[in-house]
Amino acid sequence: MTSETHRFRPMGAMDILDEVVDIYKSNFALLLGVAAILYVPMSIISGLTADRTGSSTRVDWAVLAMVPFEAIVTGALAFGISERYLGKSVSIALCYRRILRLPVLLPLVGAILIKYTITIGPLVTLMLVFPPHIPRDPSRMTHDIAARLMAWVALAVVGMLWMFLLSMKLLLVEPALVIERKGALASIARSWKATRGSFWKAAGIFVLVGIVWITVYSIIVLPVQLPVSQKVAVGEPVSASALWLLVILTTIVTTLAVPVTSATRILLYYDIRIRKEAFDLEILASELDRKAKETSAGDITALPREKPASERSQGEMQ
Repeated sequence: MTSETHRFRPMGAMDILDEVVDIYKSNFALLLGVAAILYVPMSIISGLTADRTGSSTRVDWAVLAMVPFEAIVTGALAFGISERYLGKSVSIALCYRRILRLPVLLPLVGAILIKYTITIGPLVTLMLVFPPHIPRDPSRMTHDIAARLMAWVALAVVGMLWMFLLSMKLLLVEPALVIERKGALASIARSWKATRGSFWKAAGIFVLVGIVWITVYSIIVLPVQLPVSQKVAVGEPVSASALWLLVILTTIVTTLAVPVTSATRILLYYDIRIRKEAFDLEILASELDRKAKETSAGDITALPREKPASERSQGEMQ
């Protein structure tokens, strides 16, 4: 895919989604390879460490290990999509070489940890510290239990709203860190400031992308996930075949969906920069300067540059 002038312009929501589809189709192998190279091993680890009975209360350290893995995949996709959007050549290896450098990787992992802590932290804390108590026998539902359950639901709704609002404000953390090479806190501040005035546009786009993802997930994964979840909920063992089928289907859907989310984030990042910082003019000026240098260095058909007045006067005196 080559750079196209029409891309460097302010875009509406549908324009961004059209560009996302174009980038996804034009770079399918690259994006799929970047996502699969780590998501497939992560899924295998998840399948091997899964608890088939639902009775274990141990801490699954594989879940904690997923944070740096996700940081690496997210960063590699952000770099690769950005390079392709700007018309530059890039490979899977180059994407990972850029992200696996410690000056990039450590701030990226830190930024994502901070981002998750302040977005989903309150909701996770609510679920872990104050889990809902629902009696299996409806006849044992008292007014006190119902009141506590309603309060828990209200807090959960507030937690989900908080998560959504903060996620939209911190949407551009990864692009700011990977593309602009900012630190963790500086990238968070950059995203918070950049999304000012573009919040509802970003929210609308990601709601549409989320609806598509949920629809695909419901069609492919949910028919397998529901029976497995029901068995785990009552403590019944889950067959290895059902568990691995769930892992495989989830991996396929995730590997296909994650590049779409990353491409949407990158295009929003550039759209905001174009609107607020005249980024398209910077690109155009840089390209013209590069071509001018190439022309003056090796193009014999280039017109000679006019000499400065001081040089002309010295030549006339000689």
